[in-house]
Amino acid sequence: MCALFHGEEEMVTHVLYMHQENVRHELRIPTVYFEDAWDRVDGAEHDAQLFSVMIDDFTPVYRRHTATLKKAGRHDYMTFLLQDYVGNERLTEIVLSTATGGKSREISEALRQDADFDLVALRAKEGIEQNKDVYISEDAAGDIRTVFLCSQMGDVKSPGCSQYFRSHAIDIKVNYRRVFLAQWKGFEIDVDSFLACALNFE
Repeated sequence: MCALFHGEEEMVTHVLYMHQENVRHELRIPTVYFEDAWDRVDGAEHDAQLFSVMIDDFTPVYRRHTATLKKAGRHDYMTFLLQDYVGNERLTEIVLSTATGGKSREISEALRQDADFDLVALRAKEGIEQNKDVYISEDAAGDIRTVFLCSQMGDVKSPGCSQYFRSHAIDIKVNYRRVFLAQWKGFEIDVDSFLACALNFE
């Protein structure tokens, strides 16, 4: 995962500012991960930073690549956004509200059901329509560690998922096609490794 960080690649230093926590993180990242000139400005401060990578080997993907991949019927890439989000309890409420058109947001009122891939599905109580699927992953203490919002199968041609978690004190949102949901743990490991390389550059 860190190969590009230790080779001959040109590097750029970014400062990620997390407003809610009033914390700044300095990251040093190979410029090859950035398509746009303004993202290659060394020392710039950002409120958020978006990356697009191939799922299998984490190589960077540019906009022209995604167009080619889509034409070939391939969706084996993902994006991940570094940004400052609310805590997971509050985030789950927001996601539940989104999935039910604002009709349900209380975690305590949601019906819990074991789901595939070591996830727990949250369903709105009877009588409330839910147009997206909501999943969570919990730690041993029962605290929410990852939140998922996925388009339902059949609703759109290529349903997708948004996955929210925290790594190295940075909030992350990963987007990918729902067919790759089974790999969610691997996505967290890969992003965690990427951030470890970016943060520990001394």
